[in-house]
Amino acid sequence: MTKKVLLIMTAGSETVEIVAPVDTLRSCGLDVTIASIEGEEAVKTAERILILPDVSLKNVDKDAYDAIVLPGGTSGSPNMCKSELVGEILRHHHSKGKLIGAICMAPTVLLKNEIGIGRKVTSYPKSKEVLAEKYEFIEAPVVQDGNIVTSRGPGTVWQFTLKIAEILVGIEETRRVAEVNLLTEFLDKNVFK
Repeated sequence: MTKKVLLIMTAGSETVEIVAPVDTLRSCGLDVTIASIEGEEAVKTAERILILPDVSLKNVDKDAYDAIVLPGGTSGSPNMCKSELVGEILRHHHSKGKLIGAICMAPTVLLKNEIGIGRKVTSYPKSKEVLAEKYEFIEAPVVQDGNIVTSRGPGTVWQFTLKIAEILVGIEETRRVAEVNLLTEFLDKNVFK
């Protein structure tokens, strides 16, 4: 059975942190759904690029997904923090021990919803101080602690995405996709476990 990934986006989310995971994870054979907090209309990213979601977040079956991916963004992550629905879905997903990936400033969404308190995380440098109060902050491009994978930002999106792919489909399929897309240099590069 094909594993399913839910990528949640909102106005101000970081473009590459939406597009790179969706492209690569779909290439790995995963069923990736892009859901928007704002509904089914196109969403303007941090770089003012319009992305059309597959579905409104309010219409998502929260039990249908094996993983959730949260892109960051200096306005996107605060928008996600304000969403009660995002929090409800994340807490439910985490209670089932399912995979959650958060990149850039998105680990602050985990903090807001008390997901994985005390675990090892990383994030965009601007979020370090607030996260270090409740988590063990690690200065690494990607940090995996159990079912939570976090990453620094746009420059680490490939390591982040490939780590999520490896967890969901295994290293062989991830390596195949990495080779086709000239991404092998990012496999297991600077991943803290």
